[in-house]
Amino acid sequence: GLTGPAGEPCERQETRDIYGLDIVDIPTNRKSARIEEPVQFVLGGQQNHMEALLGIVQSGLVTKRPTLLLFKTVKESEAFAAYLQEVRERDPDSTPEFQVLNEMQHEDEDYIVFLAGQPGGVTIATNTAGRGTDIVLPAASKKAGGLRVFFTFFPENSRVESQGLGRAGRQGDPGSCGLCLSVRSDPLISQLLGEIACPVEDADDLLQQLRSARSKLVEAQSQRRQLLTKHECELHNRTARYFQKVLALRRRLETDGLLKAALAVPGSEGSNSWQSVRSSVERRWAWLFSKNDEGLAKQLQALDSFLENDLEAVLTRSSAEAADSFFRAIRC
Repeated sequence: GLTGPAGEPCERQETRDIYGLDIVDIPTNRKSARIEEPVQFVLGGQQNHMEALLGIVQSGLVTKRPTLLLFKTVKESEAFAAYLQEVRERDPDSTPEFQVLNEMQHEDEDYIVFLAGQPGGVTIATNTAGRGTDIVLPAASKKAGGLRVFFTFFPENSRVESQGLGRAGRQGDPGSCGLCLSVRSDPLISQLLGEIACPVEDADDLLQQLRSARSKLVEAQSQRRQLLTKHECELHNRTARYFQKVLALRRRLETDGLLKAALAVPGSEGSNSWQSVRSSVERRWAWLFSKNDEGLAKQLQALDSFLENDLEAVLTRSSAEAADSFFRAIRC
C-alpha cells in the first residue's frame, strides 16, 4: 500500500508488529522548495487568535500569494469565515475574498480547489477537506512565492501535521507553511504542557517541547493499541476453540442417543436440551465482551479453564451427570 507520511517511529513499528509489513521511504519526485515559516503563538483567547489569522490573510493583499488556513472542525472554520465576512462588510478593501472548503460548502469542491491556487486567494478549510488533492498554481502565484499553508490548531500527531503542511510546495513548486496557535484556547496544547507562561520567550523552543510531549503521547497510544490488538487476537483464537467445542457438543446431542435421552429426563438440569445450551452460551459470550480490557487476562484464563475442564467433561462422558455439570458450568 501507499501512504503519505507514515507517522512517528513507534507508529511505523506498530505497522511492522501487527501486519508484518516494513515501511520504505520514497524520495519526492522533485526536490522540495517548501519553506517553514516561524511559528506564531497567540497569548490571548479566541478573539486574539482570529485577529492574528486575519493578519495572515491580509498580508496576501500585498504579496498576492494564495493562502490556505486549516481548521480542526467545521464549526471553527465557519466561525472564522463569519468573522472574516464581518470584516469585509465593514471595509471590503481590507480583506481579500475567500472561499470555504469544509464538507459543508455548496460549491463544487474542484472549483474551490481551483480558486485556492489563484493569486491572493484565501481558502478556509478543515484539515480533512480536499486532502490528497493538488492545489495547482498558475504562473502568477508561483512568481509571487507560491501557496502559504497555516495550521490554526496543534495537530494530534506528526502524520497529520506533515499531511497539512505538505500541501504547500508540491511537486517542486515554491511555497511556505507554518502554525498559528492559541496557547489559551487549544485543548491539546493545554493537555500536553498545561498552562504556558507569558510571554513566550522562545517560540521555537516551545514548539519543540510540544512536539516532544506529543510524541510521548502518541507512543503511549500506540502501545495501548498494540496491547489491545494482542488481547483481541487471543480472545478470538480462544473463543474460536470454545465454539468449536460447542459445535462438537451440538453434534453429539444430535447423534448420541444415550445423551439425548439423558437430557430429556424431566426435572434434570439439561431438560431443556439444546435451547438451554445455546442460551447459556450466548450469555457467556455477552459476559466476555461486557468486561473492560483490564480484566481481559482473567477472562481468558477463565475461558481456558472452561475449555479444558467443564466443557471437555461433557464431550467425553455420555451421562446425565455430565450434562448437568455442563449446564452448571456455563450458567452466568
